[in-house]
Amino acid sequence: MIDKDCSDCERSDGAAVLESDSHEPIPSTSTATANAETPPKKKRRICVFRDEWLKDLEFKEWLDRDTKNIHNDPSLARCRICCCSFSIKTDGLTAVRKHAGGDKHKRNCQSQKMSSTLKQFFSPPNTVEQEQITASELAMTFHGIQHHHSYSSQNCGNKLFCKVFSNSKLSKKISCGKTKALKIFCRLIQSS
Repeated sequence: MIDKDCSDCERSDGAAVLESDSHEPIPSTSTATANAETPPKKKRRICVFRDEWLKDLEFKEWLDRDTKNIHNDPSLARCRICCCSFSIKTDGLTAVRKHAGGDKHKRNCQSQKMSSTLKQFFSPPNTVEQEQITASELAMTFHGIQHHHSYSSQNCGNKLFCKVFSNSKLSKKISCGKTKALKIFCRLIQSS
């Protein structure tokens, strides 16, 4: 149970803690001497995930609360980059920083920076760019049909346009090969 009124419920590294009793010692044969020598029991602190860590610039790109665990354990954190959960039960924020400093996490961060995101390959529907791409594909198909070009030569022409106009973002996104050109032609015939 989290005691928010207590001043020592927060560790120096900013982790929220839960209190629990330590395990009972195994009784010895001479309990009177064992009780006199045993120091008083310290309460064990259990750290829990804090939402303010999600706002920290150091962690906000990859750290998340682990919501996939069965027991809804508040002392588990999840790394979105490594796709793994780790315990912050005893170390709190130190455990988060330790994970960030690990070889696996660093390697996965480098891989993520080097790989392209899917957003670069797809343009959102109904944008000006998408309309220009569609108009270009229709014009190229119409030109091929009007001049009796085969669908295979149209496919080759599209690849040629990408190389000739390499600085054009539009030419890189045009993908009207023989199959797509045939479908466009069939739909035009059906609609007329």
